[in-house]
Amino acid sequence: MLTHAGIAAAVGAAGGAALGVGLGLGRGVGRAVVGGLVGAAGGAVLYDLAGALAFPVAGTSEPISAAVATRLLLHLFVAVSAAFGTARAASPAEAGRPKGPAPVG
Repeated sequence: MLTHAGIAAAVGAAGGAALGVGLGLGRGVGRAVVGGLVGAAGGAVLYDLAGALAFPVAGTSEPISAAVATRLLLHLFVAVSAAFGTARAASPAEAGRPKGPAPVG
């Protein structure tokens, strides 16, 4: 579990940094990095737990799973959760800015 989470966290942090720099967030890049890191690590933990329950003989606790389908699941869990965490952390609402246009009147 720690191997999956550690590798996924590094990949999520890199993705968060790329999104933060690409959006020109300035100081918000750190939030995007942390969001990607936490999201990807959470996805890896979810994969390990779901893999142990749904595919007990596939060796999902090993660094490289025995089944092709479970290896795909790891990539999907990590990618989707890293994207969600990064987007959530980099959103304008998290930066203290108002969500929509200013009220008129």
